[in-house]
Amino acid sequence: MQSAATLHEVQETGEAMCFADDADFALGGVGEGMGRGVRRRSAMKLAELCLSHRGARLVQSQGLAPRFLTAASGLARAADPVLRSTAGCLLYALGALGGDRGCLNAGEVLGVLGGLLESDRSVAGEAGEPRGRTLPGQDVEARLRKLVLSRVVQPCSMPEALAEDAALGAVALALLALEAATTTATSSASAAVLSGEVKEKLEGAGVLEATAALLERNLGERGLKNSWIGMKCLKVLENSTFLHQGNAEFLAKRPLLGRLLTVGARWPREEQKAALLFLLNVTHETATGCRAACTGGGLTALVDLFLRLGGQTAGLGEDGAHEYELVNLLLGLLINVVEKDEDLRSDLAVLCRHEAAASPRGASAGDQSPAAPCTDGGGLLYLLCRLIFAGQRAAHKAKAEEEVTADMVTTSEAKGESTINRAYASILLGFIICDDAQMKDAVARILPGESLDSLVEALEEFSQFLNSVHAVTDGQAAALNRLLVKIRG
Repeated sequence: MQSAATLHEVQETGEAMCFADDADFALGGVGEGMGRGVRRRSAMKLAELCLSHRGARLVQSQGLAPRFLTAASGLARAADPVLRSTAGCLLYALGALGGDRGCLNAGEVLGVLGGLLESDRSVAGEAGEPRGRTLPGQDVEARLRKLVLSRVVQPCSMPEALAEDAALGAVALALLALEAATTTATSSASAAVLSGEVKEKLEGAGVLEATAALLERNLGERGLKNSWIGMKCLKVLENSTFLHQGNAEFLAKRPLLGRLLTVGARWPREEQKAALLFLLNVTHETATGCRAACTGGGLTALVDLFLRLGGQTAGLGEDGAHEYELVNLLLGLLINVVEKDEDLRSDLAVLCRHEAAASPRGASAGDQSPAAPCTDGGGLLYLLCRLIFAGQRAAHKAKAEEEVTADMVTTSEAKGESTINRAYASILLGFIICDDAQMKDAVARILPGESLDSLVEALEEFSQFLNSVHAVTDGQAAALNRLLVKIRG
C-alpha cells in the first residue's frame, strides 16, 4: 500500500500537470490573430489560473512565467478594456502574489504596466461590437468582475467600483503591481536590492511619467477625484523616489509638484499625508525638488497649512498621534526647503523678519494656554516657539517621573510623534534664525526665560537621542553641531 505522503505527491503532480495543460491551451488562444470571443475566454482562463497565491506560484514553478508575461504584453496593447484588465490581473498575480517580484524587473514588463496606467482614458466598450460569451447567459465581463471582487478588491481594500469598470480595473491592478515592485517595506536584503534595480528602470520604461500623469488627472480642489487611485499613485511615486535622486529630479521637472501643495492644502488628512510623504522624498537630497514643490505659491501654501494645523498640536495628548504626524511631515518638508535651497530659505527668512520686527517684547510662548490656537497674529516664529515650549514641558514631566529611553518613546505613538515634533520645530527654527541677530533676539523674547536656552536644550537632547539609537550619520551630526554653534554664538 502506498504511503499517504506518496499519494499526496501523486495528487500534486497530477494537479500541476492539469494546470500546465489548461495554461498551455489558454495561452494558445490569446494571440492577436484570434477572434474577440476566443481571445476574451482564453484571457479570462489565464486570469483565473494565476490570480491566487497558489496559482501564481504554480506559474513560476512550471516555468510558465515568460509565456504569461508575453501574453500580458499582447493583451495590454488591445483596445478592448476587458483584455487590458486581464493583462493587469496577470501582471499583478506574478508580481505581487507569486513570491517572485523579479519577473517585473525588466524594462519591457514595466513599460506594459506604464501603458496600462493610460487605461482610464479609454472607452469602457465599443458600440456595435458583440459581447464575448464564455457560458450561455454569462459573459466574460461578469466573470472578470466576480474574479477581481473576490481575489483583489477584498484583500487589497480596493473600492468595488474599480472592479465594475474594466478600464479603471486595469489601472488599479497595474498600480498594485507597481507598488509591490517598488516597495521599501521589507527587511530582506535581496528584496531591497530588487526594488533598487526596478527603480533604475522606471524612468526609461515610462512608468514615472505615466504615474505622474495619472495623478495629475486625479487632482481635485477638495480632494483626489478618485481617492484610491490617487493615493496609490502617490505611494508608487513615494517608493520610486525613496533614496533615488535620479527619479526625484525627473519628477521635479513636471508641473505636478508645483500643484500638490497649493491644491493639496484643502484635501482630507490621509490624502495630505500621502502627498507629503512623496514630497519629502523628492526634496530630500535635491534643491531642484524643493524649488519645484514651492513654485506657483507652493511655499506660501506650505507655511499656511503648517500654521493652520501646527497650532492644534501643542495641547494634544495620547489621542493626538495622527495630528502630530501630519505636522511633523510639514516640519520635515520645511526643513528640507530651508536646508537645500538658499533662495527659498531667504524667502522664508523675509517672512519671519517681518514677524520679528513686529514681535512685542515679553510676549512669551508660555503666556498662553498650550491648547490655545495659534491664529491670533502668531506667525511661523511664534508657532515654532510654542511647539518647543509645549514639548519642553512634556519632556520635563517625563524626566521627573523616570528617565526617557528609546523604547519608551516608541511605546506611545503620540509620545513619539510629540518628541519628533519638538525636535523638528527646533531644527527648523534654528535654520531660520542662526545667521540673523535680529531674529535671534525676537525668538529669545518669545521663548521662556527670554533666552535661547530652551532651543539649545531641545537640539542637544535630539542629538543625544539620535546618537543613542545610532540613527544619525557623521555628516548629519556635524551639521547639527554647526547649527548649535551658530545659535549659541
